[in-house]
Amino acid sequence: SRPFCGIEIEKMLPPSWRESVRPLSDSSGDGGGPDRPALRKPPLVKLPPTLSQVIWQMYAPCPLRVRLFAWARTRVFDFERVLDQVPRQGRVIDVGCGAGVFANLLAREAPDRTVHGFDLNPAAIAAARLAAGAQPNLSFAVADVSAARALAGEPAIITAIDVFHHLPADQQPEMIATIHRHLPPGGLFFLKEMDTQPAWKRCANWWHDALVARGHPRIHVRSRAEYAALLRAAGFAVETIDLRQAYLAHVLFLCRKN
Repeated sequence: SRPFCGIEIEKMLPPSWRESVRPLSDSSGDGGGPDRPALRKPPLVKLPPTLSQVIWQMYAPCPLRVRLFAWARTRVFDFERVLDQVPRQGRVIDVGCGAGVFANLLAREAPDRTVHGFDLNPAAIAAARLAAGAQPNLSFAVADVSAARALAGEPAIITAIDVFHHLPADQQPEMIATIHRHLPPGGLFFLKEMDTQPAWKRCANWWHDALVARGHPRIHVRSRAEYAALLRAAGFAVETIDLRQAYLAHVLFLCRKN
């Protein structure tokens, strides 16, 4: 290779890169020459779809409004980081699953999970079933967590994603106690909620829910310290993870029944 400022550039390249550099002959027809190296074109690599693309395709059978909502959820919440925390096998119940975005991802990511999504909104459950298609390890029902064992057997894992701040404040401790009762010793509860700090993100969350609810949102947000205290009082060992994506203050509580 021709020296540049007394340095042979080719010798500075890693061995794998050097193999991709070859001199062009004057008869190559592309304007090259023996002193003009050319890089070989690397083979095209097809990138895996992003989570947003997966959800957009998954919710294609649903009404456009539901499809857009499901897609938008992936832009403001790090689903992948939460999925990484959930064991890849066992019976999972997703409480307040809504249109089933998280439940669908749980089931499709790991075939050894058996996932049941519960919600009291029949329209949301209908959309979740449309998106699920014939996924064999996934089911949805119009029910709450009190029906968990009757409908799905004893769960090893219960998840609640953005559910609790929609409950009245006095019902939140009750719900935690109910979830604790339905888990076996050592069972896991994944609670993802909004934090109260920083204040501007709490305000952004209020406006976010106001837009989704098309009016004044009836939300009851607690601080992470309050939630941690409620969970420990119910009998859980608790660990917290920050999920501060976009303009919302997410926090994930990893809870194990003592």
